[in-house]
Amino acid sequence: MPRRNAVAIVADERQFPPAVFLAERLRRLNPRADVDIIIATSSLTGPEQARAVDPALGFIKISEADFDGLPPVAAGHITRATYFRLFLPRLLARTHSRILYLDVDVYPESAALFGLFDLDMGGRPVAAIRDLVVSFVANAYNKAELEDAIGLKGGTNFDGLFGAPYFNGGVELFDVDAYVRAKVEKKIMDRLRRGRHKHALMDQTVLNAAVKDNWLELSPRFNMVSRALQTFIAAALPPAITHFTGTTKPWHWHLAIDHPVRAEIGAFLRTSPWPNYLLEMNRSAASGAIPPADVQSAPWGRKGLAAIARHLRTTRFADVEQGLTTINLAAIPE
Repeated sequence: MPRRNAVAIVADERQFPPAVFLAERLRRLNPRADVDIIIATSSLTGPEQARAVDPALGFIKISEADFDGLPPVAAGHITRATYFRLFLPRLLARTHSRILYLDVDVYPESAALFGLFDLDMGGRPVAAIRDLVVSFVANAYNKAELEDAIGLKGGTNFDGLFGAPYFNGGVELFDVDAYVRAKVEKKIMDRLRRGRHKHALMDQTVLNAAVKDNWLELSPRFNMVSRALQTFIAAALPPAITHFTGTTKPWHWHLAIDHPVRAEIGAFLRTSPWPNYLLEMNRSAASGAIPPADVQSAPWGRKGLAAIARHLRTTRFADVEQGLTTINLAAIPE
């Protein structure tokens, strides 16, 4: 029997309701008979509850024991469950040939993402999108991630690092056979066990290091950070996938952005098995207060925006070259 394609989402107990919201949106958008929507989760009760919402959803069970020996992820809004995506190609190798991994905090704007399964990946194990924050925002935190992941050395002012080829882990297309053949998982585990990496984006950085120079680059259209929505980046490449990076997510009331995800996730949850989820996620343990509004302002300085403009003008994005995306070059400043 021919192997299939999968869109996979990873969620622990805390992230499970938004994962089902995302899976249901994907199910509604999916135009293809050869694509499964799968949630990999450590939630004990979630899958049974989710089947009442949609019995066609698929699940992979995660055990906390799967993460024994793996270092903690330092970023407070990221849990160790995020490591599980790195193992998906091995776990689904018998049944699926391509896996599109999506973070739980992304929003598919259209069905365009399903076209990624038809890309010629040229034997590369991963196709992904350059990180618009880590590679283009000059600070010590991002400098350390880049230097450790890809071996580049930057000056004290981030010189030599702007636009570095480091991809974001929120949207990743895996060629299962190429991933297994290149022993990517073994390279990742070797690095983690040696304790080489100590950064907040541990899972993302070790994958970058494991496939250095052997990944296919896609345009930001398929991983448009929400802080770029009001910039020339989104004007040049209207997003197929919006990614709410950082600590403020679509299920947080203080997300101050005009985007349909806010109303949609609220409407979904009110009639779901988790009607109190938004209240629980927005209650401060100390006072019940909601944090100040996060207006999602653009984080780039002059040098960062200039580097992004060069990146958009000069990079050979696979989705553009293969006809899946068209760039509006007139929207990019000189």
